[in-house]
Amino acid sequence: MNIKRMFGLALLPVSCSLIAVSSVAGGIASANDSQGDGDTDQQAASASVATEEVCTWYIAGMPANATMTAVAPNSGNNSADEDEYDGTSFDMARVVGTDMQVYTSGNLGAGTASANTECTFYAAKKGIKITHTLSGIAFTASSYDSGSSGATTADAAMNFNLSADLPFTVDGTKTTCWTAADADEDVDGWTQNDSSLYATTSTGSSNEFLSLPYASTAAVNTTTSSDRCDTSITFKVTIPGGMTPTRAGKTYTWAGPNLINTITLPQS
Repeated sequence: MNIKRMFGLALLPVSCSLIAVSSVAGGIASANDSQGDGDTDQQAASASVATEEVCTWYIAGMPANATMTAVAPNSGNNSADEDEYDGTSFDMARVVGTDMQVYTSGNLGAGTASANTECTFYAAKKGIKITHTLSGIAFTASSYDSGSSGATTADAAMNFNLSADLPFTVDGTKTTCWTAADADEDVDGWTQNDSSLYATTSTGSSNEFLSLPYASTAAVNTTTSSDRCDTSITFKVTIPGGMTPTRAGKTYTWAGPNLINTITLPQS
């Protein structure tokens, strides 16, 4: 925050007058206080100024789940007339309707991505990284009875594991991204990489989905001067071909692993 100071001159009225001065033995006398040789006086020094809120990272619109449904026929692996699993590879997806918003604002109030609270990082500028990992690779199948009981029945014949050929993916698209430092530049400073996950260790186990390696020294309360990135998200998985349901004709669901979002704040 820029502290604007007013500078000026105090104009004091100047006049002259004649006063009668009498001599006082042993010192100088004032009208209000009698001063002796060696006397001292003191004034307490103080100052006050408001402090800027420290910039804090906020995330709004993080998807609550990754519950996927069949993609439209004639898209992905699904043929033009394919709206049910028939033993061939079948794509499932969830297009999240609201963008995930990552932004800075003051520590005393979250504000919003478009109306953030004025803040600064002081001497510790912090970027942000969102990393994706999975808690496992298994998708466990069960069939559903649409009758009054609503019972589900496990079906191991339809279970499958993720693999390099059939990963769980998180696709992202940056929609509104900038930093306060780069607000007038073509490069927004943010990096977004789609996640393709199929393992819990080594290759395919982790991906840095969204990152800003540095943060601006300050952000002010305007829509284009905070560190901000809005990202659309789509989850996808493919049910492999070659499986035969024990209860053909029933609706099947798969319980998969948890997608873990890990937040780190690198300091520049």
